[in-house]
Amino acid sequence: MAASLPKDEPRERPILCLSGFMGVGKTTLGRALALHLGLPFFDLDECVEVATGLPVAELFATEGEAAFRQREAVQLRELLSTGRRCVVALGGGTLLDGVLQAEALRASFVMLLAASPEAILERVRGTNRPLLGASPELTLPELLRRRASVYRQAHATLATDGLSVEAAVSALRSAWPGGI
Repeated sequence: MAASLPKDEPRERPILCLSGFMGVGKTTLGRALALHLGLPFFDLDECVEVATGLPVAELFATEGEAAFRQREAVQLRELLSTGRRCVVALGGGTLLDGVLQAEALRASFVMLLAASPEAILERVRGTNRPLLGASPELTLPELLRRRASVYRQAHATLATDGLSVEAAVSALRSAWPGGI
């Protein structure tokens, strides 16, 4: 399978945070895994939308990325503070804040989902992704490069290219110490 072994073999953690760039499968696979395990699932973008009553794209347009990231951090900290066994799909830039990243790495098992730039572009085609702008083919490689060092801090990685949902769920369950 395409999952790498955890770096620091973290103790069993009740919360699985799925990290990675947009279009790698965080929401799709997170929902499927949570359903498979009978656990609650939280999509961080949806949590922000519920809390604000506004779609993510509108928040980006009216308040900017920094304000959105602050709202996102509040929602993640709330979820982490519960210690409740669950699966959380993070936004692609959630862990860019070093303090928030450290909190997530301590309080949860952070699994990086990765995909090739070609697969990401195919998956997000026709969706409203404010960060990609008008030229996703040009913007995507630069965003991936800038985020690479942050993404590498995850406890484990799963490459989602070519994996069925069922195979990915099986790999996630095996890699997450709290997923059995």
